[in-house]
Amino acid sequence: MFTEVTRVVNSQGCTNQFRSRPALRLRPEQAVTLIELLVVIAINGILAGLLLGAVSHARYMAKLANCKSNLRQFDAAIKIYSNEYDDSLPPWLSNLYPDYIRHSRMYICRSDPSKGTEGGKPPWQTGAEEQQFIGLDDFAGSDAASEDAEAASLMNPDIEANSYLYEFSCALCSWWSESTDDIINPGEKLTWRKVKEYEIRTIGAHTPRISCFWHTSGFFGNRDLVLRLGAETHHVYSSDTTADGWERQGL
Repeated sequence: MFTEVTRVVNSQGCTNQFRSRPALRLRPEQAVTLIELLVVIAINGILAGLLLGAVSHARYMAKLANCKSNLRQFDAAIKIYSNEYDDSLPPWLSNLYPDYIRHSRMYICRSDPSKGTEGGKPPWQTGAEEQQFIGLDDFAGSDAASEDAEAASLMNPDIEANSYLYEFSCALCSWWSESTDDIINPGEKLTWRKVKEYEIRTIGAHTPRISCFWHTSGFFGNRDLVLRLGAETHHVYSSDTTADGWERQGL
């Protein structure tokens, strides 16, 4: 043990004695054990995972809210268009730009990684449901012209990308396989609009006018959904990813 020598000074300033006392023992720092280090790493990993999950969910909800806002603005624009054109609906959603929809970016859903260039149906949605919407993509250069050139000629060429499906378009409805006697008069063209007006009468006022399929993934998890704008209810709702999922919303 080391000792510390202290010089004692009296009141006259003279040194009259020495005193020794034990010095403090210097302890070496304790080393961190491997187990403690692993515990710290594990806790940091858990916290980081929770943080990333919260951030991911917040981004998902923000994109969902933005898409709902777009659908509501489309609904308001269609109402104004209809009032100015004697209750007629626009042939295509793109016809609302720029007089009723000011910014073309509104046609892009933020959940759409293709920024509208893939149209209204994600490439991972295949099969009969995907085939149903062929010819409904509403933007310059889409495949709509190959299905119905006459209807495609009415599109607005200034819209070069579009994530949304306008189900009341003037395009030919080629997927309808049931009787058309209650839908159109003999010799009339069976359009998407005619079919949807029939579904309003037979299924309900929530028949979708506009749909967004970009909140789905190839895995079809619990968060996968389709956003819809009700044709006559004018409210935005969600349905599952099946073809008749929207019908069950009215039950």
